[in-house]
Amino acid sequence: MFGDPLYKIPVKAYSPEKQTWSSRYKSARTPVHSLRVVTWNVDFMAPGAAPRMECILEHLRRRTLTEKPQPSCILLQELNKDSFATLLSDPWVREHYAITPSDPKYWPRGSSYGVATLVSRHARILSSSMLTYTGSCMGRGALFVDVEMCIPGGDGHRGVLRIANTHLESLPEGQRQRSVQLSAIARVLRAPGITAGLVGGDMNIISPADEPIGSIAGLADACRDTSPKAFTWGHQPPTQYPPGRLDRVYTLPGTLDTGRVKVIGKGLKTGRGAWASDHRGLAVLVTLRAYDESSCDECRHVGQ
Repeated sequence: MFGDPLYKIPVKAYSPEKQTWSSRYKSARTPVHSLRVVTWNVDFMAPGAAPRMECILEHLRRRTLTEKPQPSCILLQELNKDSFATLLSDPWVREHYAITPSDPKYWPRGSSYGVATLVSRHARILSSSMLTYTGSCMGRGALFVDVEMCIPGGDGHRGVLRIANTHLESLPEGQRQRSVQLSAIARVLRAPGITAGLVGGDMNIISPADEPIGSIAGLADACRDTSPKAFTWGHQPPTQYPPGRLDRVYTLPGTLDTGRVKVIGKGLKTGRGAWASDHRGLAVLVTLRAYDESSCDECRHVGQ
């Protein structure tokens, strides 16, 4: 997968004046000091995608990120056309976030569901791109955004955090592909000019054989709790398959300081009693690793 195609895609924010999503919008001029990253697979197969999406956004607005959210990045997987339309029409999203992609046409060809990344308008997005996995039988890929951040203790130095959003290949037969796909993401995270890297999403870690894929890719699991309390799938509703930590946040070692990874959305249901998603979400606060003068080089510091 070394030759997987990586292509630029636009970032858009809602313009009340034009009443449309536009690539021309005001973003912050100063880099953010920290970023709360949320990842959530919202389930494209269950009925009622629109009300379930509304329920998830309400939970994020009231419980996780608040009405006027702190600098944050939301990684969503398994959006279908109904949940995507709900996302674009939500007043809270329109007021506070930029989105990429703004149209499902940017998903890998032939896919009826995909991913989207939202970045709060506090943060300056430098670029966005999509990686399509060659060899994927399920139309999977990875979505990248580069966000400008402060480097603590760096006397004004700025860095670039590259964030990947992905849904790796599913099912037991996708085991080999999952490892190859995550390694492809890790290579993009290590590109020149990138200070730090993070990937969040549904990694489909469904068996012990999947557990090493992070270390094989040279990535570190941000979640230090591997107990059943950290499980993100298998309880909503209970299934014949064992519950597990299918969803993960991985980082490039030594580039980020991360807080505790919190499981969010436990037991979350719509007003009509439907599960908001078969997955729970994850949330973590990240900052760039403190400035170290001995490691200062052009690849770690930009915009000085």
